[in-house]
Amino acid sequence: MNMELKKFLKIFTENLIFIVLLALGAAIAASMSANFLPAGYNVSRVYFVSAPNKTESLQGYNFDSYFRGENARNSTDTVVAILSSSDFTSQVLEKGRSLTIRKLAPQVVRITLSGKNPQNLNLDIEKLTLRFNTQIAELEGSSSSRLVPIGEAGKPTFFALNKPILFVFGLMLGATIALFIIGLKNYFRL
Repeated sequence: MNMELKKFLKIFTENLIFIVLLALGAAIAASMSANFLPAGYNVSRVYFVSAPNKTESLQGYNFDSYFRGENARNSTDTVVAILSSSDFTSQVLEKGRSLTIRKLAPQVVRITLSGKNPQNLNLDIEKLTLRFNTQIAELEGSSSSRLVPIGEAGKPTFFALNKPILFVFGLMLGATIALFIIGLKNYFRL
């Protein structure tokens, strides 16, 4: 066993420069990747999509419950499509803000508004839903889909990737990959 440890240390010291360079390169790349990912504040709110009850029964058939379910599902999909369209977001959002809409269930959506500045995020999400409700009422009339908030809006939270943690992760990943490459090289005796 003593001989194996000496051989391992010899291989390790011969390839130390390769290990260090690959580990540092991966660490720098990982920490620099934080610059390309978004950072800022976001606020989320869950909304109920009130679907219009437009069902027409055929004589002798009762499919009202099926049509109501399908209508609710289709209304939610329509709401998500309209809210995430670039035409709607360009009218509503200020520069530097982004909007994420996620369908949680039929008739339930989560709207997340993100921006560099936490000021007025809650107010802007309220303006957004008011704008949607008025715009959809103009398009469909009085029996249109509406966004109804569920619960209270939360406080804006900060989100960003931590550069020192990414640096350490990249360092460990680079060293692991370097050791794996050296192990393969010695195993196949290249």
